[in-house]
Amino acid sequence: MEVAVKRTFEQARSFLTQAALSESLEERDAVIAEVRRDSGFFEGYSPDQVSLLQDIWSDVINGAREIALARRVL
Repeated sequence: MEVAVKRTFEQARSFLTQAALSESLEERDAVIAEVRRDSGFFEGYSPDQVSLLQDIWSDVINGAREIALARRVL
């Protein structure tokens, strides 16, 4: 069984921010898949930190949807 190393808050924030800023649907999808596999991704941080990470996570998800929709239109 593979044990994931818990990211620091700054590592988690950077990981999600990089995906949120990416124009690559594939990069966003890879991050989405990794976070969904890690049931404890948002655990172990302060409430303010979790709120910030969830806001960035929302940007990753919404951006992936926008990119996918734009590809269908083109």
